[in-house]
Amino acid sequence: MLLGACAPSGISYLPPPPMNTRPTVVETTTSPPAPCPTENRLGSPGTGTGAVLARVGGKDITAEDLAREFFKTNRDQAFATLNKLVVRQIVKEEAARLGLKVPDEYLAAEKKRVLEDLNREALKSFGMGATPERYVEVFMKQPLADFLRQREADASERYLVSRVIRYHAIQTDRVELQLITLDDEPTAREVAQKLDQGADFGQLAVGYSKHPSGKSGGHMPPVSRGSLNPAVGDRAFALREGERTSILSVDDGLGRRQFEIVKVVRRLPGRNVPWAQVASEIEEGLKLEPVSQDEFIAWNLGLERLYGVWFDPQL
Repeated sequence: MLLGACAPSGISYLPPPPMNTRPTVVETTTSPPAPCPTENRLGSPGTGTGAVLARVGGKDITAEDLAREFFKTNRDQAFATLNKLVVRQIVKEEAARLGLKVPDEYLAAEKKRVLEDLNREALKSFGMGATPERYVEVFMKQPLADFLRQREADASERYLVSRVIRYHAIQTDRVELQLITLDDEPTAREVAQKLDQGADFGQLAVGYSKHPSGKSGGHMPPVSRGSLNPAVGDRAFALREGERTSILSVDDGLGRRQFEIVKVVRRLPGRNVPWAQVASEIEEGLKLEPVSQDEFIAWNLGLERLYGVWFDPQL
């Protein structure tokens, strides 16, 4: 732990020489460990990115240094972590605004499920009589209580984010779509021709679409205009139910072109209603269909506009 007492690292340990060689005499001098900083420790009030994480020869390595290096060498992971912090803050503020609280019974059920999983893993790893405590200490390198505390925090976050997403969706004009995504224009033209001849959109999505939704006939969860690529959103929101677009050439977000055909299944007008009025509706909907990865991504893509999120352009 960074806040624990400073102690020698042990890296000066020299292993004994092999038995078949003459021992070499090495003169060593011991040096005391660097003193712990008395200020700017991680977790201290007001330290922020200036928090000292390590000290080498009198030179401090701070949280800001770590963040800068993280963004240089592990950009994808760094941005994913930053986005997770953004989502966490939004969910915290929205939950407070709506008066959302995680029920005790939900957390109790999650804890029971986690312990049952740990029991199974302990039995597979160590055999009869093994305990979750031992499994977590060996494989997670932490006490069971700390592990359960983190899992409870994760469960609370999942509970709140799913309800924030669904509540925001109800307030926004949305369309429910079917999508066929293709890598090349000739194949896109072939699919469009089959549609013109009366082929079933869902069957073609299963057979041709490169999008993950293709497995389910191209069906997407209801999405807002702001959550879609502008080239797709403008066209989709101009269509009536049952109509489809022509072939759309769009950027896949990684600088590559892809070709999409979109069909509007349903139009869902937004409802500006308080949480209490739609809470039961949202809970029932979540029981029938939990928030999907696509639904989360669609909501996440609109975070900057919906919540005034700013990202440093120099990252």
